Amino acid sequence: MGLMAPLKHTHKTVLASSRSSVPLPMAVCLCLACLLIGYTAHRPGLPAGLEPQMVNTPPRKLQAQDPTAAAAAAGDMQPAQQIPQKQQQLAAAGELPDNEQFAQQFLQQSGLLQLRPPLQPAKSGSHNYTVVPYQILSWYPRIVVFPNFVDRERAQHIIKLASSRMQPSDLSYRPNEKRDPKQQIRTSTGVFLNSFEDAGGVLSWVEQKIAAVTLLPVTHGEAFNVLRYNLNQKYDSHMDTFDPKDFGPQPSQRMATVLLYLSEVEDGGETVFKKEGEDGADRPVTDWASCEPGEFKYKPRMGDAVLFFSLDPDLAINPRSLHGGCAVRSGEKWVATKWIHEKPFQRRRA
Repeated sequence: MGLMAPLKHTHKTVLASSRSSVPLPMAVCLCLACLLIGYTAHRPGLPAGLEPQMVNTPPRKLQAQDPTAAAAAAGDMQPAQQIPQKQQQLAAAGELPDNEQFAQQFLQQSGLLQLRPPLQPAKSGSHNYTVVPYQILSWYPRIVVFPNFVDRERAQHIIKLASSRMQPSDLSYRPNEKRDPKQQIRTSTGVFLNSFEDAGGVLSWVEQKIAAVTLLPVTHGEAFNVLRYNLNQKYDSHMDTFDPKDFGPQPSQRMATVLLYLSEVEDGGETVFKKEGEDGADRPVTDWASCEPGEFKYKPRMGDAVLFFSLDPDLAINPRSLHGGCAVRSGEKWVATKWIHEKPFQRRRA
């Protein structure tokens, strides 16, 4: 007990001495200085030359990212320098690349051929993947466009094949109607061409491609009806189907139509669908020859193919498939029509 009193007394003396010799603000400053010196002495350092530097970054622009550049940066796509030189030249000239080259390039660069190679098909199947871009233009009726379905060379081949055989286009008449040689409903010229008439094989190639994208066999299609529309020539709005109420029983109905556009049209020549739209089935038509603003139209582009269905999935005739060819106001229009039936229409030739 006798030792405790001096210790307590000494402790009090030291504290009293500290308060009297070092002011509190100065003590706080000394503590902060010690902390700063200690942090600086022990701070992890960077190797020489790797210190952070300021970079002048230009202001960001609100724009869509270039998907080609992004894919190339991620290693999913070859850089532009590795694209075949021919395709670069075509692009510079405003021409589209060949669809087959495009398909092969896509399959190779995507890695699909390596990761999911084509399977062994059945006897009637295909050994290759089919890569064809398309856009749904409407569901009422079902209208699809396949851009650049054929290249310019094949389109010109078909035109050359048909040119020397063109005759004034005719109409299909009801059983009690008389043929009118002066009719102004359909004023184009045309010819029917079967694929076996083309020694070059282009029509057969087109038929096979149409079958691949529609999943409707070649044997269900009629011969190609190649048409030429000169200045002011047209085809008034009509149906491709033959309503049994007007034409009698039909052994096979046209269920779909493919319009293959073989040329550019300077002005006019659109394909118009006057009853397009979910509520268009009962829309009245007063002028079958007109192409009014606001009506749904497709403007021809050389090489494109437009597919539309005249029958619904239940095989009922869809009145929305009413369509027509607007008058050509400048230039000329070439188109090859392929009508496809619900049942086989022609025998496959050996």
